[in-house]
Amino acid sequence: MPLQKINEAEVITAEGDRVKYGRDSLSYSQGPRYLTIPVEHLGDPYELHVYLSKASPWIEKGKPSAAGRPDVLWLKARVSAVLTFLGRKHSFDA
Repeated sequence: MPLQKINEAEVITAEGDRVKYGRDSLSYSQGPRYLTIPVEHLGDPYELHVYLSKASPWIEKGKPSAAGRPDVLWLKARVSAVLTFLGRKHSFDA
């Protein structure tokens, strides 16, 4: 999965998926749909803890998409690849 860094907190994949994290959440956009995942910034050195079990379903046009929730293993792999690429220490709840 080739990645391109947009800034210190945002990456775009070769497929056009966009991943961005902020103070309280991480968003994963795939075409017209997106989902959000709560995150927590822990300790020193800073670690980003990602709460995959609390990820939203896919949202499209402001409403839950028929696609429902993404596969947790798929999502974990994608988010981990992005955070590793950005040099962010991270952990998951699931």
